[in-house]
Amino acid sequence: MDNKYWPKFNQKSSGIETVPFMGHEVHVIDTASSQSLALLEQAYNGIYLDAFPMEEERDSLDLMHEGLKGNMPHKDVIGVIIGENLSGKNPVIKTLGTADYYPKGDVSLMRYLAVDESIRGQKLGLVTLNARKNVVLQKAHEYGHELSGVFIFCNDPAKVSLEKDSMDPATRIKIFEGYGARRVPIDCLLPPLLPGYPACDYMTMLSHTHPVTGMNADVSAIKKMMHSIYIDLDPDTKPEDSPYFQQVLRNIDAMAPAYSPVPAVKTLTLDI
Repeated sequence: MDNKYWPKFNQKSSGIETVPFMGHEVHVIDTASSQSLALLEQAYNGIYLDAFPMEEERDSLDLMHEGLKGNMPHKDVIGVIIGENLSGKNPVIKTLGTADYYPKGDVSLMRYLAVDESIRGQKLGLVTLNARKNVVLQKAHEYGHELSGVFIFCNDPAKVSLEKDSMDPATRIKIFEGYGARRVPIDCLLPPLLPGYPACDYMTMLSHTHPVTGMNADVSAIKKMMHSIYIDLDPDTKPEDSPYFQQVLRNIDAMAPAYSPVPAVKTLTLDI
């Protein structure tokens, strides 16, 4: 993990590797380490379940293990834990964050972010986002890529009420916009998120800034992200054969003339 984007790791006697980052201690989950998996389980039970109380909105711990072990066919999954004394007997876990990297599209999807409710408001959401972006950038470099884009999907506040989400959708988007994310102005159609569910038409897509260039993703990267997510959600169907994907491409092409990547302005009026 030693490169120009990260300080050098400090190898701990317990087998937990940590790196200082933005004034905090960061651990990248390593499934080859029993200590690391124990830390993940503590983070999962301690803060993740509280952050995602709706079962349909979260991954099981077993599924998270499978992804982190590299057992997903179209993506690599990374996870980071931020806290204090992470290599000690009594670690203090503050956040858990995961992300997916799709090597064929060279794009990343920021997935789950759980922050200890007792310490919210300390900009730990931004720290965890930046840590994940640096890890997926390293993952891209392992494939000889440069990371074309970093994205996140959120419930659209125009379509999903506060009562049907674990967090006010409008507040969540304001937080990410405060980090420099930019909403992609398309009607975002996705395959069913779970077996037996209808196609998903209630999400909105945001582009996070690149960890090196500071730019939001361009149109090409947006198309790559949508292609990657369609393969991930519906691996038995080629995206090109999906009427929903064809509609998404038309939506992207329609907005493309007025869309261009720009350096993001970070406001941080809200944080978690």
